[in-house]
Amino acid sequence: MRLDELVSLNSYYFIGLGKKIAGEGGCKKIYKTLDEKSVIIVFDNDEKLVYFPTKVSIPTYYPLIEVKPPDKISAVLMDYGFGWYFSKI
Repeated sequence: MRLDELVSLNSYYFIGLGKKIAGEGGCKKIYKTLDEKSVIIVFDNDEKLVYFPTKVSIPTYYPLIEVKPPDKISAVLMDYGFGWYFSKI
């Protein structure tokens, strides 16, 4: 995921966290995906959480961890869009 392909938001109401405003209260930036299926909050310490809005208002937050793929990849398998699996040659 590239943060330059996301839409920047000034504020967003996160269930369980309340309203967050970019640049205030430890919240550095807020982004949403173009399909609006997830929202990313970046904290001042550069920790990132991904929030997946649901119709039943159950908060689901996951840490966004940046990884570098290995130099040589023999196969890439998708897990329904939730993860990448790499196999070294």
